[in-house]
Amino acid sequence: MKKIILFFLLAFSLISFAQDEIKYKTAFDNVEQNCDSLNKVEFCYLIRFQSIINRKFTDIVRNNYKLEKHIGDNIYLEIEIDSVGKFVINKIETKSSEIKKSLLALMNDLPKIKSSVIDKNNFEAILEFKLSEYKNESKITGSKSKEENINQQIPIFPGCEITKNMEKDKDCFMKQMNYHIIKNFKYPKKARVNNITGRALSHLIINNEGNIENFIIYGADNLLLKETLRLIKLLPKLKPAEIDGKKVSVAYAQPILFKLD
Repeated sequence: MKKIILFFLLAFSLISFAQDEIKYKTAFDNVEQNCDSLNKVEFCYLIRFQSIINRKFTDIVRNNYKLEKHIGDNIYLEIEIDSVGKFVINKIETKSSEIKKSLLALMNDLPKIKSSVIDKNNFEAILEFKLSEYKNESKITGSKSKEENINQQIPIFPGCEITKNMEKDKDCFMKQMNYHIIKNFKYPKKARVNNITGRALSHLIINNEGNIENFIIYGADNLLLKETLRLIKLLPKLKPAEIDGKKVSVAYAQPILFKLD
């Protein structure tokens, strides 16, 4: 009987929602040079792609009174970066046919990216977000100098006691997260039959209300990406992170390795 092995990793970072002016034709210039060393280049491209969607479709909805009712609607995308570096949409789910049409048109306007910076010939990803999430937010800044201590509290998982000790709180969060995934995990039947394995990495936002939103999942076969998204969306509401007593949004990364032995 095949064994299923899962590996988990916890990573938090404060997030800024500051937006830059974007020109589609130069949107991906020098992404690989500017990519944070902690992130894979593919993820940096996805973030840039998401930023374009951010500006493009927030403007479309907010400037068209017929589309105002779609503020808060969910948008689901299954995308692929093919062997020549072109973004391809394999699936779109949205209530608005106009938004869908505009999104397809945007994809045709995007330049090809350098295939040499992508680890695989074909790269798949899932993005799921709500249009209402994409708005101008103030960058999180503080008046204190780097030398001064800033009181920070990571998100708290239900069942964890707030200790104000960062390492203890992270340890409890990780244990609860691992328990959640093990309890709810289902290896996709088709993936099991076809011996499909891989490492799916999910990036998401734990917002200042403790809700999970804004999913980017990539790095594995689409079947594994869908199972990862399902697991992450089952997470309960958390106690949000804080900086000096102010509730803030944080970015969170959770990899899952799907392996059959």
